[in-house]
Amino acid sequence: MQEKAQDLKQELCNALLSTLNEIRQAHLRIDSGPDIERARGIIHFSDACDKRHVDASRLQVELKEGNTDKQIEIRKLFVQLKQAYDARQRLWDSFEARINEFRKHCSQPILLTCLSLAFCLSHYFELPVSHQQDVLGQLDDNMAYTISEQEKKLRAVLKENSNKDREKLLRGVLGRL
Repeated sequence: MQEKAQDLKQELCNALLSTLNEIRQAHLRIDSGPDIERARGIIHFSDACDKRHVDASRLQVELKEGNTDKQIEIRKLFVQLKQAYDARQRLWDSFEARINEFRKHCSQPILLTCLSLAFCLSHYFELPVSHQQDVLGQLDDNMAYTISEQEKKLRAVLKENSNKDREKLLRGVLGRL
């Protein structure tokens, strides 16, 4: 046990001596002068920070100028948009005025709608009068065909409904008997 205690004391002394020697060497290096490598690292770090600061400042100025330019462009676009909306409103008002003008001359709703649309389109596309007359002639033929088809469908539906009504009446009479 004594030997074990002596060995532990010896290990402790060796550890302390090596630590003291390292501390002494460190103090000698500090006292002998500055750490050149560390100083170079600090200088490089400082230079890199300065460079990043200059880059960030330049970028901030560019962003500020770009932001101002874009705001001016956006204002111009809004002015153009307002002008376009005003022009659209004027066209719409003109369109409504022309439709109202046609309503005074025409009493049939379908024909009125078709005529007013044809007139307004021809006005805006500046089609010749002969073309307008051709379109109206075709429109008249198409209207007659559409009206006759609708009348046929109406007659078929009325006939079917009247047959169903007769059938119900007969069933009711038979049910009572």
